[in-house]
Amino acid sequence: MVELFQQFIELKALAYFTALARSHLLTCPRFAVRIEHMADRPSYIGMLAAIANAERGGYELFKAWASSTRDARLRTVLNTVAVREAEHSWAFEKRLGELGYPLEPPKTAATSKSVKLAASRSADTNKFHALGIGVKRSTNSGNQEDRLLDLLSDPSIDATTGELLGRFICEERDSGRLLTDAYKSLQRRIRYKKRQTK
Repeated sequence: MVELFQQFIELKALAYFTALARSHLLTCPRFAVRIEHMADRPSYIGMLAAIANAERGGYELFKAWASSTRDARLRTVLNTVAVREAEHSWAFEKRLGELGYPLEPPKTAATSKSVKLAASRSADTNKFHALGIGVKRSTNSGNQEDRLLDLLSDPSIDATTGELLGRFICEERDSGRLLTDAYKSLQRRIRYKKRQTK
């Protein structure tokens, strides 16, 4: 399962859920107190924590990018995705709390590095490429939809968590479509401007 979490975060170009952070989450004092009251720790707690942290990082990244872009149309899309990422983070953190496992957000160098790139004056096209949008993928790389669907593969997931994961998967796919369409629209505008200057 840990490998699945790492693949999921890699898709978003955010490495938030490291083995060290996971170890910290499982050994923090507040967690240790709660675990006494819940003998059977659900197998999917790590997955929920990974998603909550990745989505929080996604919010920071897309908000920073929205603040730095000069393209008004792109800014609208980025703000939409940022708000969605924030809502996902809060929803999964809330669910973890309901299950008796408070979230301890990890802090990694990868987080600040990704946000710094998003906040920089680097071309928007470069930022899309850093997320894997608009770049050619190898035929062996698989696809995002299959990996997202794998989040529901654990048969022990309870109905409430399953409902949350289902909505999350659909919204992540929609965010992917929004970003892909925004990239294509940006490319069309760039080509149009180039033609106008000739």
